[in-house]
Amino acid sequence: MKMQKLLVVLGVLAMAAVPASAMLHTVTVPSGYQVSGIGNDGTTPFDVYSWGFAAYDMGGNGTLDLLLDLGSVINVDKIEIQNRTSTSTNTSIALLDIYVADETAPGFVATDITKYTTKAYGNDSFYPAVATAAAWRAADITDSAKRYFQIHITNTWAATVSPSQFADMRIVEVPEPATMAILGLGGLLAIRRRKTA
Repeated sequence: MKMQKLLVVLGVLAMAAVPASAMLHTVTVPSGYQVSGIGNDGTTPFDVYSWGFAAYDMGGNGTLDLLLDLGSVINVDKIEIQNRTSTSTNTSIALLDIYVADETAPGFVATDITKYTTKAYGNDSFYPAVATAAAWRAADITDSAKRYFQIHITNTWAATVSPSQFADMRIVEVPEPATMAILGLGGLLAIRRRKTA
C-alpha cells in the first residue's frame, strides 16, 4: 500500500514539474516564462498592471504577435492563458493562431516572425471561450517539442487587438513515458489490492 501511494505521488509530481526560463528583456510571466512582442509589434513595451499585462498592436495591421520563450525545449501539449483578473475583460484574448518554428535551422533567430511557419493551433479561441475575469483557458495545440512559440492574436472580446490583455500564461507538458508508466503501475497495484482484499 505504501509503495503504491509513493508511485502515484511521484507520478503526479513529475507531471506537475514545469521548468522556469530566463531570456529577453521583456515581461516575465508569473509562471517563469518570457513573453515579448515580435514582428511589427517587436518594439512594443508591455504595460504591467495589478491584474496582469497589456500589449499593443504597434504595427496597426489588426493583429498582435507575441513570442513565448520556455527557456528550453519542452514537449508541449497545451498552452494556457488566464484572462485579466479585474472585471473589465473585454480586451482579453478571444481569437488566435499559434505557430512554431524549426529551431535547428541555420541562422535561426527567435525574434524573426518569418521563421514561424508551422501552425500548431488554428484560428480559434482558448477553451472555454469565455471572457470571465481570471478564467484559465487552454489552446490544445499539436504536440510540439519546442522552446519558442508565436502567439498570433487576431481578436479580443472588444473586437480589437489593441490592447490585448492577460493575467498569466503557462503550458501543459506532454507526459513522459516514464511518468505514464509510474502512474500505470500505481493503478495496477491499486486494482490488485482491491481484488485481494
